Amino acid sequence: MPRGEGPDIQAIYTVKENDTLYTIAKQYALTVEQLLEANSDLIKDPEHIEVGWVLNIP
Repeated sequence: MPRGEGPDIQAIYTVKENDTLYTIAKQYALTVEQLLEANSDLIKDPEHIEVGWVLNIP
């Protein structure tokens, strides 16, 4: 399924320099676990995200 599509996806977010999963999750009032679950197809290592990745925001 393409990024941003699905019944539980509310928005998409493009990772910027210095972002962490924690700061992104906090911005959307989510837990890191919720963010990981919504992006399990993309994020294999929660300690490693790359600038330019497009994340699903549940």
